[in-house]
Amino acid sequence: MNSALERMHAGRDDFKKLMDAKGVKVKIIPFADTPHSFCLYRPWFGKVVADVTTFLQEIYGLHK
Repeated sequence: MNSALERMHAGRDDFKKLMDAKGVKVKIIPFADTPHSFCLYRPWFGKVVADVTTFLQEIYGLHK
């Protein structure tokens, strides 16, 4: 997950390419209009939890 701050994206795409090459599932989830530490705070925390849950369900083949 990435904040809206472009400077916090350093290495993100390179990391994803490396993980893709190894067959490790990676999903980049951008969050617009957010500070760097957004994932710990409201109003974003609920969406972060939902997105992580969805990602884990996808990679483990789980359903709600």
